[in-house]
Amino acid sequence: MDRFRRVSPRGRRILDIAVTLALIAATVWGVQRFGGFEGEDIRVIDGDSLIVNGREVRLHGIDAVELHQTCREPDGREWPCGRLARAHLRKLVHDRSLTCRTIDEDRYGRIVARCIAENGMDIGERMVRDGWAVAHVRHSPVYVMAERDAHDARRGIWAGRFMPPEEWRARRRTAQGNAFATGDGATAVPRD
Repeated sequence: MDRFRRVSPRGRRILDIAVTLALIAATVWGVQRFGGFEGEDIRVIDGDSLIVNGREVRLHGIDAVELHQTCREPDGREWPCGRLARAHLRKLVHDRSLTCRTIDEDRYGRIVARCIAENGMDIGERMVRDGWAVAHVRHSPVYVMAERDAHDARRGIWAGRFMPPEEWRARRRTAQGNAFATGDGATAVPRD
């Protein structure tokens, strides 16, 4: 059949060269866009975001309680879990060098990366295992076992009650929208 004719040896070489050049170009583009970087100048923004050598980074695969989010003790008392999550991340990266591997870019233009300290500690995994973040399974299931470990040991936010960070953000956006729609300007911060 004509559609299955053989490619000539010369045509095959040209095709091989074209495919090789395309693979090289894709690899170079991928390394430039999704490569890795190292940094020692680290500033923590909240429990899952930091600035590494001037680059804003969102830790891949985790969702920490928000900075202004509160949680509840088993007896109902509130505590500033979002601030404590940030403090824990600060402790983890203090005086450390990080190597971050870019995985993606989020809708806010932040680099989404997996960051490893020079001692081999995966910063995102440690935040989840220590109970200050949940596994963000919509983006990656990699930290599900670490979350289960934190939950079973009742570490961090798992020691009491908390609203999942994604739900907390959604409720806050709704509350802010309602406040602006009514014109009163007040914003109700959702609590458990």
